[in-house]
Amino acid sequence: MKVHILSLNLGGLSAADPKFDVLVDLLSKRNPDIALFQEVCIAKDRPDVLTTLQQRTGFPYARYIPSHDFAKDYGKGKLQNEHVIEGLGILSKYKFTASSKKLPILKGLDRWPRIAIKYKFDRFTLYHLHLSKHPKTRKLQVNRLPEADIYVGDFNMSPEEVRQR
Repeated sequence: MKVHILSLNLGGLSAADPKFDVLVDLLSKRNPDIALFQEVCIAKDRPDVLTTLQQRTGFPYARYIPSHDFAKDYGKGKLQNEHVIEGLGILSKYKFTASSKKLPILKGLDRWPRIAIKYKFDRFTLYHLHLSKHPKTRKLQVNRLPEADIYVGDFNMSPEEVRQR
């Protein structure tokens, strides 16, 4: 079974942003079986990015799992006034089940919590990640990842660090 997977960090892209049409076009042209997204932001005053993507691209299955709220302080003493929830999203041609696991963070170093989402498909298991940008935390997170067939996401690693793993 050959599965085409596309992973993109949306960087908080809004469905109202002109670049959103570029994303829809990319998904249509690449036609992946599974599309995974990091930094999917949901806000009251913005259209839901994942739902809009699903409607415009025709993927039958979608799921959004929040990881954190920008308006909350998670231990670094910094927060934003804007109430925006960020998380991970998936669009899929295949049916799946999903469960999330909190990844460790180092208080005072990391600003936001991180999660790993396990997607179980008929023939394989995939973990969707958005790891910390801080090497000490990232090492902790990688060492606590459960077994899976595929790991996809924003690893926040340099090519040299990936080769060391």
